[in-house]
Amino acid sequence: MVFYSACAIGNAQVDSLSRKSYQELVTAFQSAIEKDAQLAFQYAEAAHTLASSKNNPQQIGESLYFLAKANNDLSQNKLALTQLSKVIHVANQLKDSVLLFKGNVLRGNVYNDVGDESNALQAYLEAEKSSAFSEKSSDLILLFINIAFIKKLHKDYKDAVTIFTENLEQLQTITIDSNKKRRYELIILMNLTDTYLRMKEDGNSTNIEKAEYYNTIGLEKCGDDTASAFYNVLLMNKAIIQFEKEVYQESIAIAHKVKAKAETTNNEGLTCTAYFYLGKNYHRLEDYPESIRFFNLAYDIMKTSERKYSNETILHDLQAQNYLRIKDIDKAEFHLELFRKLIKAQGKKDLETQKTLADTHDQKIREERVKRLQNSLDELKQRKLFLYIISGVLVVLLLLSVVFYRRKVRKIKEKVAQVLEKVEILEKSQADIQKKPVKSVENITDEKALNILKKLEEFEASEAFLVQGCTLIYVAEQLNSNTTYLSKVINTYKGKTFNSYINELRINKALIQLKNDAKLRSYNIKGIAEEFGFKRQETFSRAFKQQTGIYPSQYLKKLDQTAKDD
Repeated sequence: MVFYSACAIGNAQVDSLSRKSYQELVTAFQSAIEKDAQLAFQYAEAAHTLASSKNNPQQIGESLYFLAKANNDLSQNKLALTQLSKVIHVANQLKDSVLLFKGNVLRGNVYNDVGDESNALQAYLEAEKSSAFSEKSSDLILLFINIAFIKKLHKDYKDAVTIFTENLEQLQTITIDSNKKRRYELIILMNLTDTYLRMKEDGNSTNIEKAEYYNTIGLEKCGDDTASAFYNVLLMNKAIIQFEKEVYQESIAIAHKVKAKAETTNNEGLTCTAYFYLGKNYHRLEDYPESIRFFNLAYDIMKTSERKYSNETILHDLQAQNYLRIKDIDKAEFHLELFRKLIKAQGKKDLETQKTLADTHDQKIREERVKRLQNSLDELKQRKLFLYIISGVLVVLLLLSVVFYRRKVRKIKEKVAQVLEKVEILEKSQADIQKKPVKSVENITDEKALNILKKLEEFEASEAFLVQGCTLIYVAEQLNSNTTYLSKVINTYKGKTFNSYINELRINKALIQLKNDAKLRSYNIKGIAEEFGFKRQETFSRAFKQQTGIYPSQYLKKLDQTAKDD
């Protein structure tokens, strides 16, 4: 990873730090570390001074960790390692597994920066041992990212991509602070971009699109935060992508922009990378003097830095070619010899690191995958058993449904047959088949009631009940009676309410007419309902079902089948 720092804060601000609480200093450090390592260092130093004055072991260990983090970003790697040894000592004394985990992870990062991958891997493995986190812990994700980083450096690209992508997906499934999640996402996206770019250098040209894809996502996540370390690294990646796509002038323009920012903020790593790719661009453009100039600037940083730069080998190769082009044989031989030494040492280191990874971390991962596979198989067996049970239940339910359906169909057929018998009776006699003997009713004379009943017979014969406005008031007016008396007569002598009486007349009429009128049967239910005095289809269907036990559609279906059979 590449970080950059800004200018140191003034004495006035340093003096003001002594008035801040420990927690205020920690918050200020966390806010500054991604944008200004020098400022972050000042906050960490003030926090450590305060913690030491109070002799607070927990705060002493934590503030030492912050100092180490800031120093590493400032390329003070040896000092950072010294401080981290103290952090781990304090963490062990306090039995603080979180601080121990963080200290070992950062120690691994520092060892990575100085090119000591063996100790870096050992530190990560120690962090893994001390981790008190679950598999979904965000800090454990960071540990796997760092292990993938080592794999990337030593050309185990396939495994590196797998770890990066798996942990990018894992971040979406865990509960984590939004800022921390964004930071981890950007770290993974930068590493995925870099991994695919390295795969391109191995001759796999199809991966440049994947590099650009992940880098674009990273830049979009940065948004307007162009001052962050992440943005400038991603912007440098964009320059590298344009170089690989052979869009050299655009790559040069972006690299110069990154270089200016990195030089202003004293960001050694980013400055060196910008110089290096400016040298590569000019080499491709065959501007060898300019290429030599930028490669020399990059090499000056590499020679004096505590960090180890993975692109130094390529630099000596290209610089040797540059000097050959301008016929400077001595300098060409100098860089060629350095190139030979580095390539030999790097090849041996790649093999050793890959073997160590395979024997330690990878073996553990394989064992965990076997365990997860076995668990998956057990779950699959349980799921199959559950599916068998569910299938059995469904079969039983299906059989019961078939039995119930057949029974229901049989009942419907029986009811339809009964309705057809009723229709035959209705056709022979229009009289009310359910008419009951006249009952004596208090305060009602037989003569008056019989007069109303005779008028009702005339009303029925005229089929005035088919009028949609056939209400109790309407019928009372037609019979020269009042609603109260008429209602009592119908209730007493017909044995039903006025509405039931009218609905029965209408349904009986519908049963007969539908049987004998094919054209009427072609109407939809709404049309049929209106034909027999009902304003709404639902009212008609409900009255039909209540009187016959079947729905109009079932009756019509039977009539149509009978008509076809005939």
